[in-house]
Amino acid sequence: MLSEYSLGRVYANAGNKAGAIVSFIKAKDLAQSINDLHYLGLAARNIAELYGSSYDEDTEIKYYKESFDAFNTIGEELYAAYSRAGEARAHLAKGRLGMADSLYHLILPYARKNHKTLYSIILKDLAYLEVSPQRLNSNLSLAYYDTVSKLHILNYRTVDYGTIAIAYELLHRKDSVEKYLALAEKCARTSLDSVHLCNTKIRIYNNNKEYEKANQQMKIGIDAHNRLVYRNDNQILANAISDFSRQEARQHSLVARNRLYALFLLCLAVVSLICVIIQQIIIRKKQIQEKNRLIQEKEKKLEEDLNLIREISEELQLAHEERSAMNNAVYNLIHERIAIVKNCADAYDFVNNSTIINNPRDPYRYLDEDPIKKKTEKLENFIQALDTFRKDESLFSLLEQNVNSLRNNIVERLRSACSSERTNKPIFNEEDYRIMSLIYAGIPDKTIAFLMDMTCAAIRTRKSRYKERLLQKDIENGAFFVKEMANLL
Repeated sequence: MLSEYSLGRVYANAGNKAGAIVSFIKAKDLAQSINDLHYLGLAARNIAELYGSSYDEDTEIKYYKESFDAFNTIGEELYAAYSRAGEARAHLAKGRLGMADSLYHLILPYARKNHKTLYSIILKDLAYLEVSPQRLNSNLSLAYYDTVSKLHILNYRTVDYGTIAIAYELLHRKDSVEKYLALAEKCARTSLDSVHLCNTKIRIYNNNKEYEKANQQMKIGIDAHNRLVYRNDNQILANAISDFSRQEARQHSLVARNRLYALFLLCLAVVSLICVIIQQIIIRKKQIQEKNRLIQEKEKKLEEDLNLIREISEELQLAHEERSAMNNAVYNLIHERIAIVKNCADAYDFVNNSTIINNPRDPYRYLDEDPIKKKTEKLENFIQALDTFRKDESLFSLLEQNVNSLRNNIVERLRSACSSERTNKPIFNEEDYRIMSLIYAGIPDKTIAFLMDMTCAAIRTRKSRYKERLLQKDIENGAFFVKEMANLL
């Protein structure tokens, strides 16, 4: 908005009325859209002044009213007074003296009190109004100029000196008329001033009935007016040509700028595409490197796992071989001891149950032999084998190892749970652990009693006592050992 208003002022100062009006209208519309009444009033007043210089008083009055309404709404009295004075001057130019006089007198009290320059302008316009052919009130007109001179604002123009000269002509003061006509001629510098001077002389000559001079001044005035109009037309034409050339240049510049901008965007797009491709290549390369690194790490780890598996397999193979050798040794030892026990049992059965005739195994075996001698030899062999078996520590050691191997180290865990480190005192002795090893091996009570040189009742009593001790609170997992023992009964 402000830029359009400033551009309008530049056009107006350069004499480009059309460009100035267009810029001021744009500024006014923008100010109206944002409800900026100050710049709306300024733009409307400038538009009115431009239409006034082109003698379009009706449009001038329209924009002066719009400017006054905007300034009056926001309370800017000085700007509103200038707009109303412009409206009154436009009515005065149209010959509407009553409307002009009423508008001037509406703002006259404010101007007299607050602004001398505006007050002097209003007084000059009222003085011009009073010497018009409709009023011819020269005394009041001179009184207005006398008041202006007391304000010490001596910015008189050709029209002002001409108005004073007409007032003195109406009072028939020839010397004053010539004086002010000379001052008016001295101030006349433009075609518009020449037109005002000619109009003044025409009135004075007509008032003196000097019609030839009036006609000559009328011709001079017409020529001055034509020059003014011609200059305005030429200026408008020059401005139009300048605007067209400027628009063409702007159009070419815009096309060239658009082409450069499109080329720049294309180059930027190509560079961006190349950067994206390079970035994707770098990312892909990094991903491939990372995958290769992970594959190498996995291969290395797999190789380590394979080596570990080979080592474990070798250790398991050695353990299996050792276990097989131990199991074979235990198996051979057990079978050897079973053979001994079987021989003992056979001897025992023979001593206690055999007769010469009634032997369930071989009724006719001993008919030709001495039964007492055979019985004695069998008994001695039995006693000797039994003592050898009961004193064999390796048998019970291997038996315990075999039971631990087959029953998840149950005897070893039992020894640990019942050791003196876990309890205040040892709960079981070595004989108890032997008996429990035989129990966990699944050997019947009768065989255990025979091997340990006890009765079956004593073995059952031992079992009951073992269960009671294992169920004590200070033995860890005692119920487990009792359960495992009960499962074998």
